[in-house]
Amino acid sequence: MGNRFATSSINSNLESSSPTNQSKSRAISQQQPPLLSFPQEVWDFLLSNLEEGLKTDSKLIQFIQQLSKNVNIFLNSSAPAIELDDEKHVPVAMKLLEIDPNLPILRKKLVPARIKEAKFWKNYLFHVFLLVRSRSSISKDLGWLQFAKERAVAIEAVIKASRVGQATFGALVNEETAIKKDRSPVTVADYSAQAVINLELTKYFPNDSIVAEEHSADLTQPQGITLKERVIRLASSVQQTNKVDELLPEQEVINAIDRGNFTGGSTGRFWTVDPIDGTLGFLRGEQYAVCVALIENGEVIVGVLGCPNLELQFNENETIKGCLLIAVKGQGATIRPINEPFEKPIYVNDINDPSQVIKFNY
Repeated sequence: MGNRFATSSINSNLESSSPTNQSKSRAISQQQPPLLSFPQEVWDFLLSNLEEGLKTDSKLIQFIQQLSKNVNIFLNSSAPAIELDDEKHVPVAMKLLEIDPNLPILRKKLVPARIKEAKFWKNYLFHVFLLVRSRSSISKDLGWLQFAKERAVAIEAVIKASRVGQATFGALVNEETAIKKDRSPVTVADYSAQAVINLELTKYFPNDSIVAEEHSADLTQPQGITLKERVIRLASSVQQTNKVDELLPEQEVINAIDRGNFTGGSTGRFWTVDPIDGTLGFLRGEQYAVCVALIENGEVIVGVLGCPNLELQFNENETIKGCLLIAVKGQGATIRPINEPFEKPIYVNDINDPSQVIKFNY
């Protein structure tokens, strides 16, 4: 049970550890409420996949080792109200002690002086759980977790659309930019990203309506032939097919763009899409976002925000360009690199100096 967890076998392992550099991190303003609410079997399923992941996924080990460098993970985060079990979870904890030499050092520093043993491990294992859950090979098996499919599909759609945007940026020419009625530019990236997102949503949720920004009128005019061809090539480039140069059918791309013609409302279920939020920022090579959300009866249920040019501070010497911010109602919010499927929870910090929030600490 939770009160006995890790008090004997883990302690004996810790006694043989030698001190290393202790972690430093900024304090979080207040303890957060539980991030997730889900059945015990979800927790058990994901932890059971950890051992295999540690054997085959070197990136997983690297990201897990980053956890013990942030003391707030142990002190200020709140794991779900799930009981830890000695038989199931002590072996997992022992394995983690082996791969992260800083973990036993931090544990000696915090337990019991600042935190109880059970809370230390629940908070830590919960963050490990988030990393394991975000591995794409495992996420596909979570169809029984509420909104897991919608979450996974939205993430994939935003990643593909972000790749389209980045591929487009270096090749933009005047012919590939149309002008909206409000005189703001809409590029080939807007059309291509919307087509990619709508194709992904329609593939898995064919009965869901979509509210989006662009329509295909400019592409179907004689003067839009070059733009249309570019859109088709870009939309095709991120699809997984057996043929490298295989293009999507023209009408399929046109129909996908125009799937976003729903007007929305306060009832029912539908998706909202902004393929390039911040087109001027995109054109300047600065900040922009790819946005997808699921709405049910006027409430946002799932939201995924892709920021291809936003940097994450991974450690003192390394930054990662591009991130996703992901949220599900009742399940909290997480952040991850756009090209690495490893998530961490998002918290609100009490910061008075704006210079401290220029970059996300991952």
